[in-house]
Amino acid sequence: MTPPTPPISLALPSGGTLTVRETALDHGRLKLTVRGPHTRGTFIIAPEALRGGPVIPATVRVQYGEGAPHGRYYQPRDDEPVIHGVRIHGDTSRLDPKQIPKQHFLGQYATSTTNSSTARIPDAARARTEAVVRRLLQHWQSRPDHHALLHAAARDHAAAHAAYEDEKAALLEAEVEELEQARAAARRKVNALTGLIRRHQPPPRAVNDTPLKVPFADRYGARLGVLTVREQSVNSLPGRVVYTVTGGRVHGTFTVGPYPHGDTVLPNGISIDYGFPRSRFSRDNDHEPTVNGVRLHGGWSHSGDPSAITPSTPPRLPARVRTGPSTACSAPEATQRRASGVLRALALLYLARSDHEALRVAAGKERASQLLACTRKRLKELRAQQHRKTAAAREHRNRAELYRAVLTSPGVPADGRAVLASAPAPATADASGADTSPCADAGPRISSTLPRRPGPTLSRSSPVSRPSKPLKPSGEPGTPAAPSTAGADRGRPRSARRSTASVHRAAFVTFR
Repeated sequence: MTPPTPPISLALPSGGTLTVRETALDHGRLKLTVRGPHTRGTFIIAPEALRGGPVIPATVRVQYGEGAPHGRYYQPRDDEPVIHGVRIHGDTSRLDPKQIPKQHFLGQYATSTTNSSTARIPDAARARTEAVVRRLLQHWQSRPDHHALLHAAARDHAAAHAAYEDEKAALLEAEVEELEQARAAARRKVNALTGLIRRHQPPPRAVNDTPLKVPFADRYGARLGVLTVREQSVNSLPGRVVYTVTGGRVHGTFTVGPYPHGDTVLPNGISIDYGFPRSRFSRDNDHEPTVNGVRLHGGWSHSGDPSAITPSTPPRLPARVRTGPSTACSAPEATQRRASGVLRALALLYLARSDHEALRVAAGKERASQLLACTRKRLKELRAQQHRKTAAAREHRNRAELYRAVLTSPGVPADGRAVLASAPAPATADASGADTSPCADAGPRISSTLPRRPGPTLSRSSPVSRPSKPLKPSGEPGTPAAPSTAGADRGRPRSARRSTASVHRAAFVTFR
């Protein structure tokens, strides 16, 4: 902590004059000990170096009383401001000194304290506190060295914030790599679907009128009987075979085909309908079979590996009885046990067909166009996501470089306590907030001490921009711009009249 500077006088718009003594603390904080009409106490203005925010802080936090910036909330601080006899406790954050609200900005963490308990600040004390805080922030903003205070606060958190930005960039880059792999898989799928659509596959074999004797068993392997199975149609619905089954207390029609709802190029799994389906989108089927005299409704779909199907597994398969136009209930246990054996036997019969692969191709061709459109849409979405995340990762890397540039910039106090050591003579200010000292605009700013770096810079219009090109005079393209005077600036473009951007001015933009 540096010794306090000579007191200065600040006039309040509502009347009265504040006597303020300033003391520079570490990390760019500024302590202001205030005495005035109905006002006494200490205010500490600290720039907020927020993670994910501007590289150089754009907002400040006003602490009421001395002490560490972060402590127990209900613990009173030393020399807390007393305004109109009310002790002000807590702090106010996220204040922009350039745009200070007129009223109601103290926030919920600014309260009054009495006997270690907090309460709402009375209206008169709140209005007076807001006027004092607003006047102190106006003075702080007008100081010629407030940029150095901002930079000192930025340096205090720059290493941690650079590590945070690198971590965020690494996570985004990993996501970009995953998206690139997903795009490659989607492109391969598009090629496979395009080839499937153009593929000329020999049709499945014709219907075999010879009845087949197919034994079936329960979940324990106990034989339940022998089914007589006849092929009724092949590929009338793409990839499906319709069987008529009799015997073993079973009578009716079953439709067997690949699982129709997967996203693979060629459908896998197995799907069996009780009866002949009227539509691929419903279970309202014709010629529904009866098992043990019970008419069954619905069907069974298996989307996994069909090689897992055996005469006894899966052990329990669906068997439902229609109870109304749109309702059904489970079949009796004995019926469900026998129906499960029938479904497993028909699934194995279908999978053992010599034209099983041709049936899969026929089923795949039916849905290939729709699946191709969905895959192309998904590929477009993946491309857009990858571009967004790549840009975000690049922004995080650039911000990390800016934080490291703040750390390595020479000529700036490391902790901010030496800022006031060479400050100009004490200034007085009128009620409008303008300093009347002849040194109000004197003193080097931080922008003059930071060197130009070849790395990324920030602009006010976007979070990250490319390095700016050398300025050229309007009359001679390709010729470097010569130093200009104030009188010569009138004929030059506006962009050429701007001063060279520095790190502290370029970084006053919130990261999106």
